[in-house]
Amino acid sequence: MAIINIENHQDLVRYLREQGLITNQDKLHCKNLYGGVSNRTVRVSCPPSKNWVIKQALEKLRVKEDWFSDPQRIHREAEGLRWLAKLTTPGSVPGFIFEDH
Repeated sequence: MAIINIENHQDLVRYLREQGLITNQDKLHCKNLYGGVSNRTVRVSCPPSKNWVIKQALEKLRVKEDWFSDPQRIHREAEGLRWLAKLTTPGSVPGFIFEDH
């Protein structure tokens, strides 16, 4: 995978198309969700039915001091979401759509 910054919406849309998650006809609205320090997070809406939150783990966290963390941690979070969906009431955990390795 080419490293992109998902907060650059043009690059994100191109990436989603390359992955086959959207088509050229899909009309997307992307909104950066700020406040976190360890991930880039973008809400992607594609009416009528696609509403996603896309996360990208940062290596250098968004804090004043230099604080680093392995971006591969995002895969543990993804695994946790998949397991949580199996262990809880159906529909109580957001559906997991895609993970890039």
